[in-house]
Order: sequence, then structure tokens, then C-alpha cells
Amino acid sequence: MELTALLRVLWQHRLLVALGALAAGALGLSVASGHVSSRLGIAHVRVVLDTPTSQFVDAVPDGADTLPWRAALLADLAASDTSTRQIAKAMGIAPSALVVSAPYLSAAPIGVPLPTRALDAAAVKPEPYQLAIQGVGANPIIGIDAQAPTRAQAARLAAVAIDALRTRIAAPATAADPQQLVLENVGPVRAKEVNQDSPFKAAAAASIAAFTLWCGIIVFTAGVHRRSRRSARLARAAG
Repeated sequence: MELTALLRVLWQHRLLVALGALAAGALGLSVASGHVSSRLGIAHVRVVLDTPTSQFVDAVPDGADTLPWRAALLADLAASDTSTRQIAKAMGIAPSALVVSAPYLSAAPIGVPLPTRALDAAAVKPEPYQLAIQGVGANPIIGIDAQAPTRAQAARLAAVAIDALRTRIAAPATAADPQQLVLENVGPVRAKEVNQDSPFKAAAAASIAAFTLWCGIIVFTAGVHRRSRRSARLARAAG
């Protein structure tokens, strides 16, 4: 009933509604023309942790059963200060401009709204160079996602991250850990450039907000005018 009444009021003032729609459209065009769309580069690659005698050659090589947790540990170690400084130095940027994180740490174990929103907000990083590195499931595979101001820089950041991981496992064998490991690309680094935010979304949001506000003003003004006339009629009837 209330929706029907609102639509009836808007239909009675359809000329004003049409003028508001035109004004909202003009506002949206203005917002779109003045909005600078920022672009950034992203890159993705996966690498696999393997034994010197590859598990693709030998069905059960020594150490194959430990590869999944070693890969997960190696991915976590990439976020250390030492690795971050190494990657930043190779990129020629300040360590403060780079953040390395593990996405799984930003996922709430239980999807309760408040913790989920808090983790989502904390996962938004202001640094221009970002790396997300983590193990992929129960496999000896590490996923690397890079973000940088340009496509070329994102691809280079992903490649530098692979080099940093290789440096981690290239240490000489010790009595505690006598086995050497190798890190191989599952595929090439894939990079592209994307819009961080679209001017059309901002324009649509501005137009919808302005048109909704205009319709609200029409309905409110019509209601006030209707009540004023009713009060006047009651006053004349009482007089």
C-alpha cells in the first residue's frame, strides 16, 4: 500500500520526476568525465617444490611426503623481514613500499560477520607493491600473486619473489636438513593491467543517489502540502 501511494504521488508529479532524472543523468556524466580511473598491474604464477630426483620421474622419491608442509612453510617465510628486504632491493624500491602477506591468514575460520568484516578491512593494504604468497591446498605448490603500479612491474615482482624463494632453499645442506630441494615454475608468469575503480560505477552511484534524493523531496513536499490543505479545510469547517 505504501509503495502504491508513493508511486501515485510520483506519477502525479511526473514532470518534476522527469526533470530530476535528467539532472541526475547530467550529474552522473559530470562525475564520469571528472573521474580519473586508476590502473594497476597484477601478476600470478605457481611454483612447485620438488626433490632433486623429481617425483615426476620417481614415484616415491626420498622426502616427497614432507613436500606439502615444506612448501607451506617456505611460503610463510617469504613474509619475513629478511625476504621482504631482499625482494625490495631486487625491485629497486623501499621496503616500506612493499608488503608480503599470506591470504589464508585473512580468512576467518568461522564466517561470523564481524570478524569477517574486520579481517577484510585489515587485508586492504596501502602499499603500491604487494605480494600474496601461500601454499595451495595439500600440494607442494605455492601460489604467488603480485600487484604493482604497472603490468611490467607486477610481472617482475612475481619473478623476483620466485628468486627469493629459491634463495631460501639454496642454503648448503646440513646434518639437520641434508636434503636439497628445487623450485620449478608450474607455468609462465601471467600479468595484466586492470582498472582499480571504474568511473562508470561512480557515475551510476551519484546518479542513483541524486535521483533517489530528488524523489524523496517530491514525496515529502507533496505530503506536507497535502496535510496543509487538510488542516485548512478542517479549520474552515470548524469556523
